This record gives sequence, structure tokens and C-alpha cells, in this order.
Amino acid sequence: MHANDAVKISHFLIHDAESMCSFYTKELIQKKPLEEVSIISNFMYSLLEKTAVKLLPVFQHVLKKVALEDDCKEQDGGVPVTGPLPKEHHSLRGRSSAILSPSNTIKVAQEKANSRLGSGMSLNVGDADMKNILGYLNQNEWIYSLNIGNIMQIAPLTLQDFMSSTALQIELSREFVLEKLCFLAVSYFCMGTEFRFLHQLNEKISGVSFQRKDSEYWHGKAVELAISFLPSESPLVSHILMSYEKHHSPSNMAIPEEEVQDVKVRVVRQITGVDSNRLQPIIRFHPDSDYRVQYITTHPLDYYAINGRS
Repeated sequence: MHANDAVKISHFLIHDAESMCSFYTKELIQKKPLEEVSIISNFMYSLLEKTAVKLLPVFQHVLKKVALEDDCKEQDGGVPVTGPLPKEHHSLRGRSSAILSPSNTIKVAQEKANSRLGSGMSLNVGDADMKNILGYLNQNEWIYSLNIGNIMQIAPLTLQDFMSSTALQIELSREFVLEKLCFLAVSYFCMGTEFRFLHQLNEKISGVSFQRKDSEYWHGKAVELAISFLPSESPLVSHILMSYEKHHSPSNMAIPEEEVQDVKVRVVRQITGVDSNRLQPIIRFHPDSDYRVQYITTHPLDYYAINGRS
């Protein structure tokens, strides 16, 4: 499954960027408490530190919304492929029902996923504000004309791609941050689309069969990320939302009149800084604890070692 690899790569990119922001934010805090820092006018703080302290809350918010990652490989009891959590999963063995509650399961898995090297999830750097990335007068930029074909269409690597040498810090530029958010949303969208086809064809992967709700979960995750962090004028956001409404909209589902229904839905809203709020879709709720991203073997870079810190 190409979408499986795409999700794992997207998670790595988000964790790596969060780790870099964490490193530079901690460098700034070591000089002076954050609430006492005049970041804009003080030249003793590098541009990277000023950027990181604004981006870290955004990445913290993203990591709270992403799907949970498995904490071990398939041969050690992990999921064979990104998707629903099997009943024989190692995390479900020999534990009490209290520990297995959805909230506790999510908390444990999220803590493991965010315990990566240099994670700044424990840093209190304020609320996320996408205005620091989207800006105020950038309505004509590529993000407002980006469509899903721009990301999914395969393009060859050029000689310039191999020969160009750029600093790692370019990963914190607004272009690359927006690109990471788009990649993450599209990877979830592709996962939901592949699950829908597998369900329709009644096919299995690594012995795992898929239900309609599995496709709906990943598609809903794509909608949540796209609506929360990207401007609604972007064709990419419209495509993901229209596809969800076509295949999974709660308003299109048949309601059995003589059966008790236990269906939970929620409204997805933009975070602070995304002014375009004309799209606030309703998606069906599926517990994050029922799904896992396959174990990710690639870990974020050690920015303490890269920058000569012990």
C-alpha cells in the first residue's frame, strides 16, 4: 500500500519539524524565561529561535490530532499495516478494562509517540496561531491554487534536486511547513480511499480485512487536518471535503427507524489564524484508540548532536 508508506513518511516529517522547533525553543528559553523575552526587537535571539517559538504550538496542535502510532514492529506484536487495531494486538493483552478505556489508550499511545528525541510537547509556548504561517497578505500564493493532483502526480527528480545543498533549517520555512501539513492530510485521504476500494473488492492485506468505517476514519482525519490548518479557499481542502461528503457524509446515511442508534458526530472548526471559516463540516466520530499507524522505523534527527550540544 503506497498510502501506508505515505502516512509513515508524513508522520516522520511532522515529528522531525516538531523536534527541530523544540530544540531552538529550548535554546531561547535557556537564555531567558519565555514570558520575559522581547522576541521581535531583541537581536540576541536568532531568526530560527524566533521562528521555532511560533511554530512549536502549531506542531503541538497537529500532533494532538494525528492518528496514533504503534510502538513496536510487526514481528513484536505490532500492526502489520496501518489501519484498524486487531483484537490480538499486544496492547490489549492482559490489561484491565479501565486501562483499555479509549481515553487511557489514547493517552498512553500519544505519550509514546511524542516521547521521541527532543519532543517539545511538554513546553508551554502558548496557543497555536496559523496566522504566523499563513500571513496576512498572501492570498495569491500557491496554497490558494493547490489541488490534489499537484501532490499525487509523480514528478521525476532532477539533477538540481541532487546537487542543491540547503541547510536543515529551511524545513521551518513557511513553504515547507505548509507542504508538510498538505502531505499529512493527503496521505490520510489516500489511506481512506484505498480502504474504501479494498472494502468494495473484499480484499485483504497481510490477512487484514477492512470495513467501511475504516475508510471513513482516515477520510475524516484528512478532513479534520485540512479544515483545521489550511484556508478553505484551497482547492485541495474542497476536494477532500467533497469526497468525504460524497462517500461518508452522516446526512446521507440511512437511519433504521426501529433500531437504537449510537452514532457520534462532531463539527470540525479552524484553529486560530485561519480566517476562512466558511467550511465547518460535520464528521462521524470514530475512536482513535481503534486504529494505529504502522511502526515507524525512521526517527527524527538529533538536533542536539547536529548543533554540538550534549
